[in-house]
Amino acid sequence: MPIRITCPDCKTSMRLSDDLRGKRVRCKNCKTTFRIPASKDDEDPDEGPPPRRTQKEASSFPLIPIILGVVGLSLILCFAGSGFGIYFAFFRSPRAPEQAKGDAKPKEDPKAEQKVEPVTIKLKRRGAGESAAVAETVSRKFKLKSTDEKGKVLIDLDGNDVLVLEYVETILKHDKFPTRLEREYSKAQFTRDGKTTDWPIVGRTVLIQKSTTGNPPKFSYLLKGGGQLPPEFTRHLSDEFGGKKGGPLDDPEIFILPRSAVKPGDSWRPDTELLLKDLAKDSKDKVEFGTASAEASLVKTYPKDGRQHGVIEAKIEILLKADKVGTKDEIRYRDGSKLLFEFNLDLCIDGSAEVGNSRIKMTMDQDGAFVKRKGASELTSFVQEVTRTASMPPKTEKPGTEKPKSKDELIAIQLKKRGEGESAFVTRNRAATSKMLFTDANGKTLVDENTKDTEFMHFEEKILQCDGTGRAIKLERNYSSAKSNLKGKVTEWPVVGTWIVIEQRGGKFTFAYKSKGDPLPAGFAAGLAKEFVGAGDAQDDFQKMALPATPVKAGDSWQPDVEFLVKQFGQSGAFDIDRGSTATGRLVRTYQQANQQRGVIEAKFELPLKSLGNGPGQIRFTQGGKLQLDIAMDVCIDGTVEAGVVSVRITITGKGTAASTPGSSIVLDNSDEVSLTITPKAP
Repeated sequence: MPIRITCPDCKTSMRLSDDLRGKRVRCKNCKTTFRIPASKDDEDPDEGPPPRRTQKEASSFPLIPIILGVVGLSLILCFAGSGFGIYFAFFRSPRAPEQAKGDAKPKEDPKAEQKVEPVTIKLKRRGAGESAAVAETVSRKFKLKSTDEKGKVLIDLDGNDVLVLEYVETILKHDKFPTRLEREYSKAQFTRDGKTTDWPIVGRTVLIQKSTTGNPPKFSYLLKGGGQLPPEFTRHLSDEFGGKKGGPLDDPEIFILPRSAVKPGDSWRPDTELLLKDLAKDSKDKVEFGTASAEASLVKTYPKDGRQHGVIEAKIEILLKADKVGTKDEIRYRDGSKLLFEFNLDLCIDGSAEVGNSRIKMTMDQDGAFVKRKGASELTSFVQEVTRTASMPPKTEKPGTEKPKSKDELIAIQLKKRGEGESAFVTRNRAATSKMLFTDANGKTLVDENTKDTEFMHFEEKILQCDGTGRAIKLERNYSSAKSNLKGKVTEWPVVGTWIVIEQRGGKFTFAYKSKGDPLPAGFAAGLAKEFVGAGDAQDDFQKMALPATPVKAGDSWQPDVEFLVKQFGQSGAFDIDRGSTATGRLVRTYQQANQQRGVIEAKFELPLKSLGNGPGQIRFTQGGKLQLDIAMDVCIDGTVEAGVVSVRITITGKGTAASTPGSSIVLDNSDEVSLTITPKAP
């Protein structure tokens, strides 16, 4: 007889065989190993929903930071023997959770609590005239290596890219799936190998429609009001809509969801035959598939906003045997080549609204040999992860019909911090350049450096614990991409697909794998240490330093607290700052998105430098010594949600001499930029 067990770590509920009593098992969700109670008295009841959260548990401070760690430049490491870090915390004063009128809690019927009715899962599909606000992140990582018969490398590709989109989508015509729709974009950002491009379609509407002619009919993409769409953006839309036929690949509900009602904890087998048939039909080349295995489960259900929500997980693995069968380029795949789909859906399941989160990850590993070219081979690895949050659209149907906050009304800028239990998807890009020419008194070149380091990270982050001020002191991250290129050395850190724990202990942060508690790779942990440097009491109060103390309107400027920043850098001991530091801040524009007040903020700090570093390695500036800090934010500014894009760039430039080398000359142009894109995950 099956028993129900709850993981003591992540609280996932599982149905297991009674034979496992007293034995140790591993949680399928967080991979934690624990012992199943031997006694029936210690186990969870076989039926029953997850414990209800009280209002106090469900609430949190409207706080917690967007964290930017700007690490020490290589120049300082060379000459001063020390690095520097800035930890910016965006927050305002804590506010107590609002309480419901009356302190008495409604009485609950224990018998009713234990009864769980089967649920018929139904996902809403918008029809003509219906809209949704969508936040979408697509991350891809790919490798391709192809060799000829003699082992010569013909193709060797290794890259990654991330696409971040936010838009309001309105269905204009529907026939099984949308055939005519509009998207009004408020964000369109594309990053490839560390280089970020903002596509010029923000504030514009794109019309997407399927032609009535052609075999098969194709979709077209038109920028309303005139103008050309960026080619990369058009290719993205073609990837999304180009092969739509209304089959399982376009609507996973067709093959993933159960055919009958299920209860939380129940499992079923998705329809892999239907998926295989559609994959074969959709493929341009003739592909030969092997066996397929699949499992799906309803993890839990819960009420939200008067609707029934549910968490569904599914995993489908398809073995690959051959590609381009019957052609001169036919490839036979070796054992282990496979296609893996992983679904995590947290959605409204009663069919009343298209709201919630979805995460779909596809991994393809191919290791094959060409049939008609003996010795030639091809090795492919491709990972694509799509996270999508859909919510109810803004109450106003047309842009410009809101109250004219963007021009006429004063706004008190408030940046939200995530509280305990709140999660977000984060994309972190870092690009650092170091240019230095160092010559002695005779003009002999001692150092001529021109290097560029990049880092790319994409992860889900969950806040587990905050201190009394609302700062996160314990959190978890699950990385889907973690790649760095430091001085030409490319490293893919072995943290992808597993949870890591970041926790403050004794005033310092520690980093470890969650499943075993083992330490992380030294280089990766060092990067995290730089990111979290200065956490706790030493954190810079960004709200005080850079944001206005009083309400402002779009176009207004203010003077940030530059002396606060001067003090922070001065305390590091690595900077001797001259008089005349300046700072400016400006609310560039405001706009409404998904019932949120968004704003674009720019701030600039300039600090004249006398010297950099200490002791014999000190650099004394003689001309143009300057530290410049540029901050750009496109974020929610009404304190309701932590979402948007933040970038911080620190630059050190100037000409001077080295204290240890009289008559020497040093010319510097160093910069370090970190960009964060944060998309909240619905609870």
